Amino acid sequence: MNRIRTMAFAGHRPESLPFGENELSASGIMLKAKLLTEIMDRVSEGCNTFYCGAARGSDIIFAEQLLLLKATEHPSIKLICVLPHEDQ
Repeated sequence: MNRIRTMAFAGHRPESLPFGENELSASGIMLKAKLLTEIMDRVSEGCNTFYCGAARGSDIIFAEQLLLLKATEHPSIKLICVLPHEDQ
């Protein structure tokens, strides 16, 4: 039987990130690379469902990295976005 293994992610808004909204800065690119590595590590451990806070900033960056991996290497992984509040 396949067991669903999950991971949840929520993080900082852009104003709290060292690179603000400039994701193309060196620290923005490093964050994306680290997130992608962590996601790949979790997938290799059997994680197949990911929850994301879906707020501006690192939540969206996480979701984009997960969708990149889903589109290129692991089509069976799932992303479930959880809105932080109804006005989001």
